[in-house]
Amino acid sequence: MRRDTDKELRAVAKKKTWRAEDAEVALAASDASGKTEAAFCREHGIHQGRLSRWRRSLEVRRAKESSVVFHEVKIREGDTSVLPRAHNSGGATLEVATKSGHRIAIGEDFDERLLQRVLLAVESMPC
Repeated sequence: MRRDTDKELRAVAKKKTWRAEDAEVALAASDASGKTEAAFCREHGIHQGRLSRWRRSLEVRRAKESSVVFHEVKIREGDTSVLPRAHNSGGATLEVATKSGHRIAIGEDFDERLLQRVLLAVESMPC
C-alpha cells in the first residue's frame, strides 16, 4: 500500500462516523490488499460489519445511479412485436428487446427491481 494511501486509511479507520468518501478509501484499500475482508479489518482495526455495510450501501447507490431508465414505447399500426403474448411455452406475457439486441421474456408476476438489475447486467455485457 502506498504511504499516502496508508496514512489516509489510518485516518479513516480512527473516525467514529464515515462519509461515503471515507468508505470508498477503506473499500479500495481492502480490495487492493488481496486479503480477506476479515483479515484486512483485523489488521487495520476496522469493524468488519462496518465495512460490509458500506460495501452493500455503495453498491446499491451505484446501481441506482446507473439504473435502467424506462422509455415510452410507441407501437406502429400492425406491429405486434411489443404486445403482450397470450401464450407461449415459457409462460411469459411480455418480451423486451434491448438496444443490444437481447430479448428478455417477462412473466406477469415479474419483480420490477429484479428486471432493472437484469436489464442493467444484460446491457453492460460485452457484445
